[in-house]
Amino acid sequence: MKETDKLELLTKIVTITGKSNLKESDLDFLPSNYKLMHIAQNTECGDYKYYSLAMYNSAENEIIISNYGTHLNFTKGFTTTLADIYADMQLGLKMIPDKFSSTEKFAEQIKDLLGPEFNNTKITCVGHSLGGFLATLNSIKFKAMGFSDVTAVTFDSPGAKEVGENLAQKLEFKGDINDGVKNYVTKYNFVNSTNENLGEVYFTPRLEQEMLGSQKNAGIFSSMMDFFWKITGLKALESSVEDHMIWNFTDFFDISSALKSSNVALLKVKSWSKDLVLLEDSSNSPENFHSSKNDSGNGFQYIVESNEKELDLVHIIALDHTDIMNYYYSS
Repeated sequence: MKETDKLELLTKIVTITGKSNLKESDLDFLPSNYKLMHIAQNTECGDYKYYSLAMYNSAENEIIISNYGTHLNFTKGFTTTLADIYADMQLGLKMIPDKFSSTEKFAEQIKDLLGPEFNNTKITCVGHSLGGFLATLNSIKFKAMGFSDVTAVTFDSPGAKEVGENLAQKLEFKGDINDGVKNYVTKYNFVNSTNENLGEVYFTPRLEQEMLGSQKNAGIFSSMMDFFWKITGLKALESSVEDHMIWNFTDFFDISSALKSSNVALLKVKSWSKDLVLLEDSSNSPENFHSSKNDSGNGFQYIVESNEKELDLVHIIALDHTDIMNYYYSS
């Protein structure tokens, strides 16, 4: 399975994680080797629910643990919504959220289900937003319990570096908590810029949004409303929320899987902002980025690094979002 295909599958698993009354038809997207193993609807965080599920992938002897993110339903889940907002505040303050007690309990249940040969099983923890934050902490929990092959895959996580370090200390885990952690972020927003991430970070542009955006035909009324939203600041908030949603990642991996190139590079980044994305290293920069433009502009920046022998010109490492989008469309 291509990497982007697997990532698209993980986003779909995340999407159904918090769904009540899960039906067989909700699992139709799963390959035949994936089976629903265990569902958690615990009440270990006081009197509100915690949602998580475990999928078993027999082809790789892998268990995928998916954590649900922030629950926002003020009419049918008021208590849960307030508790999740409190968890978001805790992670913003670099605290281990109370909700993690249920995440730990579910991890322990999985270990008990596997029995004494648990260490032969690969564990992949996954989640979006708060769920991604919990997935990162969950990967540390599994490592501390003795699992040797543990991965965390997060989508627009608020970052768990400092909290993860505190958790490892609390669990007396001395291993590498960065190992196996991959974070996928979209445009810089108020959630994915909260804290630093553990492990690696990959930038995933909003391809579908950019493609459709140029086709919009705004009338006078919509233009007036757009102006109102901009001057009130609500437009920026709306855009930030839209940038954060899980379907951006599902769309990205779906589109990139269908592109002409059979090996589309996922861009590992060192940092990203509203306008620019800084790649982790020059070897990560696809040839497409530095073969068609000169040194002088269009969002590209060159740097010079020195070593003991000579000065080296490093390939383009800072790219604007439009250039990245064009790279994927031209692949």
